[in-house]
Amino acid sequence: MMQTWIVVWLVVVAVGAAPPRAAAQDGPTSSADMAQPFDPRYLLGVWEVEWTPPDDVGLFPPGPLTGIERVTHIDSRFLKVEVYLEGRDGTAISGEGMIFYEYGLGGQHLVRYVVYDAGFALLQTGPVGGDLGGYYSAFWETPEIEHGATTYALRGRSYFVSPEGYRVNQEISVDREAYANFGLMWLTKKPCVSAPAVTVTDWRGESVVATEGSVDSNGVRIVYHTAGEGPLVILVHGVASPWHDYRHQIPMLAEKYRVVAMSTRGTDMSDKPAGYDSYAAERVSEDISALIGHFGEDRATILGQDSGGLYAWHFAMTRPEQTERLISLGTVHPGGLLRELMDNPAQQQANLFQRNMQVYPQAGEDFGNGVRAAPRDPDEPANLAQLRREAAACLDTDSVVGFYRTNWPTAPTTLETESVGFRHDEFPPVEAPTLFIYGKSGPFFLNPSVNGMWDWVDGPLTIHVLPGVGHGPHREMPEFVTPRIVEWLERGR
Repeated sequence: MMQTWIVVWLVVVAVGAAPPRAAAQDGPTSSADMAQPFDPRYLLGVWEVEWTPPDDVGLFPPGPLTGIERVTHIDSRFLKVEVYLEGRDGTAISGEGMIFYEYGLGGQHLVRYVVYDAGFALLQTGPVGGDLGGYYSAFWETPEIEHGATTYALRGRSYFVSPEGYRVNQEISVDREAYANFGLMWLTKKPCVSAPAVTVTDWRGESVVATEGSVDSNGVRIVYHTAGEGPLVILVHGVASPWHDYRHQIPMLAEKYRVVAMSTRGTDMSDKPAGYDSYAAERVSEDISALIGHFGEDRATILGQDSGGLYAWHFAMTRPEQTERLISLGTVHPGGLLRELMDNPAQQQANLFQRNMQVYPQAGEDFGNGVRAAPRDPDEPANLAQLRREAAACLDTDSVVGFYRTNWPTAPTTLETESVGFRHDEFPPVEAPTLFIYGKSGPFFLNPSVNGMWDWVDGPLTIHVLPGVGHGPHREMPEFVTPRIVEWLERGR
């Protein structure tokens, strides 16, 4: 169903520093303890809404109403809120506005202002209170709302009692009559959320809208985002990054190519099949092959980084007939990795993290917690930062463990050890033209692992080594990497 978003700007002046982040209590409280301030970041995310207002009020469509509320961070204590609700008869209502949190000598207050496409706006204001246990609630009320020939006023209390959900008790006055029950609203946080149309902005400030789709790969649903028209270029992300980690590449590539940024199995909205073997490189190569067929093509350029780089190498080796070109950003050929892990103590030391992911039972959970707690990149646009948080919440950490257990060389590494399914002397040659852009300061694939790459690539091989750049050259130096990719795709060298 089509949605209409109305842009509203609410200007509120606030004085004072932002409050410290509230947290769950670490132990028993005492009478000397002070309640922590409410943390407005609690509201961030996508919430599934269920609400049954009375049918005879007329302000909203007849209930029960279901829908989505998406709250994203803007800056300081300002949040953006988008609402979409649909009634039982299919009637929809949507709105957009802001939430503001104030904390000062007068206490804590929340201001929420949303303009709906039905022709009215709700301004909800009121104080926030909390207790030592970390439970908070907000009392709020609205000024009178003139809608049609009727005057409305609302009041209520929002109970922020759980990280996974909260409830809103509401009352309504119609034409200045006594307040009456306006239904109980439940909001439940959704860890995995569809993003049908995403504005992707690169380092130049150029943007393109990437639209969401999906393909069936032998019973596994693989979600992707695509932009542009032309020859097919498939982007394969790393274990700790979502599809839009390629934000600096997507807009420029989309000017001349159909860009498809996949969400690999186990991540974001893609399916999360059980079993570590589900994340072997051969399975992901099947997913990439399914994407190529889905877009009616026979071949595609495959671009990967981190785990996506190893997946890209595997695809080019095993499916030469479907590989137009191969681009690896920072990830060496698996043969070079195998060789160095056999007898290079520095490489072995550099890969202790990967080794731990293979052997320690808690490694996946710890990895997921680290990804979810990672600080925001201040240069990342707010909409993509929010999507990154949502992707982190949705990550299946077993998929990360599965990648390392089925694709990364085990220790001790010998000539019999496999990487992405092949021993050192068994790798099929890469026939496609290959571009390798390598950050010389990367921590995981040390410089000697680059040596001999040409022994495994029969097609034309172009190598760029970037001093002072780490594991993610596409993020760290997009002003070189992206134009170079486009030039190489056009000129072949």
